[in-house]
Amino acid sequence: MAQSLDALVKQGEGVQDAIPLGEGMFMSKNIANSYLVTTPDGDVLINTGTDFEAPEIKARFDRVSNGPLRIITFTQGHPDHVGGWDLFEGPGIETVAQASHGDVREYWRHLHPFYARRIMTLWGAFMDVDASMKLPPEPVLSTTFIDNHVFELGGRRFELYSTPGAVFRPRHESLHIEGGQDSQRDGIHPLDRQGDRARAGNAHQRP
Repeated sequence: MAQSLDALVKQGEGVQDAIPLGEGMFMSKNIANSYLVTTPDGDVLINTGTDFEAPEIKARFDRVSNGPLRIITFTQGHPDHVGGWDLFEGPGIETVAQASHGDVREYWRHLHPFYARRIMTLWGAFMDVDASMKLPPEPVLSTTFIDNHVFELGGRRFELYSTPGAVFRPRHESLHIEGGQDSQRDGIHPLDRQGDRARAGNAHQRP
């Protein structure tokens, strides 16, 4: 049975601990979940949540890792994935995204008045949402890519692909993916199902 909208939106509210996923990976439950992948040379953050969720996301991940954040990336350009970027960015932190990220964000900025009203209608009844829905600072990208981008950090290899959205670590066989399909194919089984679609940052660990 699918969760109700209010249950999905409120699943990350309040003080919670990050959920360990194994192999040094942790998940923060948010409107769109965030993930921290730890390495001996620093950490990789996948999705920063909304601006109002970001402080709690940061607190959760700070409790499980004292390593420096090295790289931020996103599974898509929606506000619930990128809105908290400003809290996490800083000197020595690289922000990586697909080359169309700026166009996607411009599209969202133009539609912001419409989406702000819609969000208030959908969420306002059961969540404390700022009626003004002011836009947070936009992510400033350090690196962009067209089809794929590969990097290594602390002995871990990360592969980013321009698909409906994926971050793949082949050595540990984990996949963080954004897509609208509800099927489970090729042994990829999303762990965090939200409603009837596979939402951002789904993670997979093969047995």
